[in-house]
Amino acid sequence: MTTETTPRSDLSTIRPFDHSTLSLSFLRPVRDAVYDTVDDFFLRVNLKKPMPPWSLRRYVGPLNTLEHSPAMWHAILALSAGLTPDSRVVDIGCGFGVLALHLRTSLGPKGAYEGLDLYPPVVDWAQKNITPAHPNYRFQVLDIRNGMYNPKGAMTAETIRLPFDDNSFDIATLKSVFTHLRRAETEHYLDELCRILKPGGRCVASFFLLNEEQKRLEAEGKNFFKYVHGEGVERWAFPDCPERAMAYDQEYLWKEIAARGFKHHRAPLLGNWAGRKAFEFQDILILEKA
Repeated sequence: MTTETTPRSDLSTIRPFDHSTLSLSFLRPVRDAVYDTVDDFFLRVNLKKPMPPWSLRRYVGPLNTLEHSPAMWHAILALSAGLTPDSRVVDIGCGFGVLALHLRTSLGPKGAYEGLDLYPPVVDWAQKNITPAHPNYRFQVLDIRNGMYNPKGAMTAETIRLPFDDNSFDIATLKSVFTHLRRAETEHYLDELCRILKPGGRCVASFFLLNEEQKRLEAEGKNFFKYVHGEGVERWAFPDCPERAMAYDQEYLWKEIAARGFKHHRAPLLGNWAGRKAFEFQDILILEKA
């Protein structure tokens, strides 16, 4: 596995629905169709099937991290989150199932995978291309409102009840989800994670953490994002759309985690966004429910 030495953001890319900065938008479907056709040829030549077309793969972040990043998360789940063939896993913000494609080698028929995302095309692809061969891998859309990805969503992240029973999962994973949530939404998601995880269940989630080391690196001009907007415990990098990249004060987050009975299963895996040398861009927490 290659270390990502140059910070690259899977948040700085604009999702497919936002084309406000591009001209000749009527030509975009033609461009995407041409790219997808050429891309499909190279995927087949390189034995990369099943894999969605370029126009869907770019939705989950930079193409240059599309293989090593989910492989890293798979390793974290196996080494630090207690992943077994019989585990029940919920993947919130699953995209087209990029992590699910890796987990097929680890989860057996007695295990289960549930993927949630708010962008219907990626969920549709996963339902058609992953679930038929692996019936214990299921995907569904949650039409949650989000300023970055789904501004017209019918539900709010502050009040959503995830469609699962209490104490029903061994592992929850949220890659690049809390980095798009405001404070009240983050606190509610922590409540929901506490509800759906079994006692002893673990959560692997990524954040942008504001702490003393990050501030020192910021002063040296090494932070990828400049969190100069907002006040108090939540900050954002883009004034026109806070949800594009949200960061939280580490001490505040530690208190919210502890208040729900979570503990740190191990030390955070700090990311390279702040200017460190690290495998992943975002900061990763591995939490355990008491």
